[in-house]
Amino acid sequence: MLEVSICHAEEVTKTAVRKTFVRNSTSVHVYRRDLLRFVDFRRLALGQYISQVSDAATSVLIAQFVLFESTNGPTATLLIQSVLTAAIPLILAGPISGVIADKFSRRTILWYGQILRALLVACMLVSGLYDNKSVILVLFAFCMCLTRVLYTARIATIRHLVRQHELVAADSLLLTISNIAGACGGTLGLLALRFIGLKGLVLVVIGHTFAGLIYSRIATKLGGGREHQPTSWNLAVRNLLGAKTRYAIASTSVHRLLFGIAFSAAALHLSTGHAGSYALLLGASGAGSFIGNTTAEWVNERLPRRSIAILTYVGSSVGMWACFMKPVVFVIAPVIVVLAFLFQNLRVCTDATVQKNATKGAGGRVFAMYDLLSNMSFLIGLLCGLITMPAIGATAVFATLIGVFGFWSTVFGLMNRNETDDSEDASTTTQSFPTVLASNVDAIQS
Repeated sequence: MLEVSICHAEEVTKTAVRKTFVRNSTSVHVYRRDLLRFVDFRRLALGQYISQVSDAATSVLIAQFVLFESTNGPTATLLIQSVLTAAIPLILAGPISGVIADKFSRRTILWYGQILRALLVACMLVSGLYDNKSVILVLFAFCMCLTRVLYTARIATIRHLVRQHELVAADSLLLTISNIAGACGGTLGLLALRFIGLKGLVLVVIGHTFAGLIYSRIATKLGGGREHQPTSWNLAVRNLLGAKTRYAIASTSVHRLLFGIAFSAAALHLSTGHAGSYALLLGASGAGSFIGNTTAEWVNERLPRRSIAILTYVGSSVGMWACFMKPVVFVIAPVIVVLAFLFQNLRVCTDATVQKNATKGAGGRVFAMYDLLSNMSFLIGLLCGLITMPAIGATAVFATLIGVFGFWSTVFGLMNRNETDDSEDASTTTQSFPTVLASNVDAIQS
């Protein structure tokens, strides 16, 4: 009897550990390419791709009027100006983007928003032909604010197009498409700048218009306006303060803050008066994000959210230790890749958690607040790094981050997430949206 009891206790302990750190074997594997069989999800992905290609091309074509009038290297002053400029759309449009996404039909927002962006870009083209840089600055600021509104509306629609256990795969696929669109749009902008100059904005106008037409063909109800039951702000705030949503927002925002400090400190440390090192770190961050997007579904199938958060912070602490031991470009650049890779795996799973647990009728507001906190944390981190690095040096910043990342790995390991069995996030197959299924059947039949 004693041996049986001991064996039973050991089995219970192993099961508890397994449920705590890894998922059980009941998770459902989702092939991201299979999501593209659904016509409305395919339309959303295609519209997003064309829209973001157009956005990236616009940024390249008129960046000289906004950020890069100086030809100096990535000095602290230039980086601070870039950070403050990037904060404009977040501060102005971030808080209201969720309200708009909930109050109005999201399909209407996506369709008319793209047409409005096409008109704004056309006005920028006319202003550029008359060399009116002040007007271009104002119009570009409006475009960036509108981009935040459309981003929130687009993200809030995803859970209406896929089932709950497909959310991570859908977010992963759309973020991968976003990476590809950024690269394609940047290339398009450079080619246009080289051969036709600011007239390349004509291609952008066509792109935004085409994206709007694609969004207008989505048949599934995407929520917002009369397509869902209105929800009060009190309920939305209570949802934000719920255990799982709070854990998701905190774990993502803190890492973004610390990653921003590490990135800006490394950029200043490697700066030699030229933009090469800064561009290298941007490329490293983009590469890490792309790899993280492609692996997020695989990671989510095997690890619950808490384990992903712990490993993300522990891995980041180890990366900072490597930078501290040898702060040279051949070490720092790969570490930035690793940090971006770890964060992106956490971010994709966090996006799905917020989408899944968002109160019906307040999905836009909940996700907008999460996105605002996450992005503002990164910008604040950049500013902190730019301020502290010249004062105490890069090695001191890296040494501090070793301990801070380690500290937060412990915090998120102990923090309450109110989870019964996290495998439900990946194994739920019975919950679905009738409109999604009807749309998917139509897609397969067509």
